[in-house]
Amino acid sequence: MKRGDKVKIYNATAGGKQILEGVAKLIEPSEIGNEGLNPGFEYWQVEFIDQTGVFFDRIIGIKS
Repeated sequence: MKRGDKVKIYNATAGGKQILEGVAKLIEPSEIGNEGLNPGFEYWQVEFIDQTGVFFDRIIGIKS
């Protein structure tokens, strides 16, 4: 994954059902750091396509 890539962000309900939160563009690796995350996942700062100019930190599954 690299800056500018578009990814689908999924979240989960209280019952554990996965739902699509939205499509987002990767901005930069998050300052949160990746300590404690399972291998293959990283924190990224993202900008949702329908919320330009607003940035969020999300866990992204990294494809090898």
